[in-house]
Amino acid sequence: MLSARKQVKIISLGEIVTPDVMKTIQAFTALIAKKKQTANPVDIGKSIGLVLQQKMKLINDFKLGAVNETDFTQQMIGYLENATGIQLTTEEFDQAWNTMNPKFEQFESLLKQAIEYNNHPSQRVIFISYTNPKDIKCLINELERNKQNYKVDNGQLVEISGIQLYTTYAAKQTKAELIEATTKRLNSKFASQSMLANSINNVLSFEQAKESEPLDIKYIRCVNGINDLILKEDLDKTNQEVGKKAEGFFVDTILWMKNEKTLSDVLCDLQIESKKISVAKL
Repeated sequence: MLSARKQVKIISLGEIVTPDVMKTIQAFTALIAKKKQTANPVDIGKSIGLVLQQKMKLINDFKLGAVNETDFTQQMIGYLENATGIQLTTEEFDQAWNTMNPKFEQFESLLKQAIEYNNHPSQRVIFISYTNPKDIKCLINELERNKQNYKVDNGQLVEISGIQLYTTYAAKQTKAELIEATTKRLNSKFASQSMLANSINNVLSFEQAKESEPLDIKYIRCVNGINDLILKEDLDKTNQEVGKKAEGFFVDTILWMKNEKTLSDVLCDLQIESKKISVAKL
């Protein structure tokens, strides 16, 4: 049963706009095989996959804002050249890299469900994203192409169709730290507003009292199995790294089985129990 409190759902943008790393490996393979004029791209594909696995720290640093886009691109071009003997231009690298990002038609339905929930006055969705500037530029292009509302502040994408977005590279925080910081920010804002309301009126009306109730904040975590080995290794490593930093902070979490429930059902808590999970495990 839904609480009378304002419902806030935090969800990873990657559960809505889901990248496919295999498409990027295939794009690099086809591009480099063509440049090498080889009829057997299998070994090239293996080499590219190995580069992405071995340079996961660099990719993670890019997502955390520790490496800028120019340095990341040049370093990756160098690693790919060492592995394949072919030097790519920045434009070629970006074109192949960006193939992992889905087209609007592929995430339109999930985004629409999130927007519909967020449009209700007593409900709110917040996106957090473990991502990088290249992928966000791609997303902005898709939103622009399909006439979707979005907001950019100081070059950072901060809102999609009225839904606030926080990214790891802009905040320079891990995903776990970003979830923790967002939850604390929401609670802190509520506490400040509640104190202000009480200072203005000693006796609150029913509606004011209702609005002054604590927010009901839940994080939605997709728990479907990850088949992509690179993504799985990245997630496992991320969880291990943030474990030490976020050991004691717990978030009320809804586990979302994508193959069993729609996003709308999960957002509305329909027959879905939440559990307190350490943010380090998210």
